[in-house]
Amino acid sequence: MVTKIVVTKLMPYRKKFLLYYSAEEVLRDLPSNTGIETAVARAEELRRHGIPVEVMDTDEMEPGELQDRYIEAIGPSVVKKYRVRQVFGSRRRAGWLFGRGVPALVVVGSTGTVNDIYPHRPSVDPAQMDKCPLSCSQPNGPP
Repeated sequence: MVTKIVVTKLMPYRKKFLLYYSAEEVLRDLPSNTGIETAVARAEELRRHGIPVEVMDTDEMEPGELQDRYIEAIGPSVVKKYRVRQVFGSRRRAGWLFGRGVPALVVVGSTGTVNDIYPHRPSVDPAQMDKCPLSCSQPNGPP
C-alpha cells in the first residue's frame, strides 16, 4: 500500500515527512510494501515542490535508536484508535519490522509532534464487532 501525497502550492508546508526505510531489509512480498520503490523515488520530487521529506536510512541506526523512533511514532495510533503493532511486528515483538522490513512514513506537525504514521490498520468499532467476519471476540477466535 502506497500512501499518496497531494502536492499543493497554496501555502508553505508546515508538516514534515520522515520515511524510515532500509533498502536492504524491506520485505517486498508484504502487501503493505507494494510499490515502495516508487514511494521512495518520489521523495526527491516532493522536495522539489517544497514539501520537507527526509528519508531516514535505518541501516545506519542502532536497534535501540530505531526502537525509540518507533515508540515516538506510534503515539497517534492510540489517540486515533488504529492499529500499528502487528503492521510493524507482532503481538510479542512490537516494532521489530519498523523502518526495516516495513518502511514507515511518519508525519510530524509544525510543533514537532508526530501527527500520523503509515501504514496502519483501522480499528474495529466495538459496536460493530458482531458483524465483523474475522471477529476474535469469541473465546476460540474466528469461526
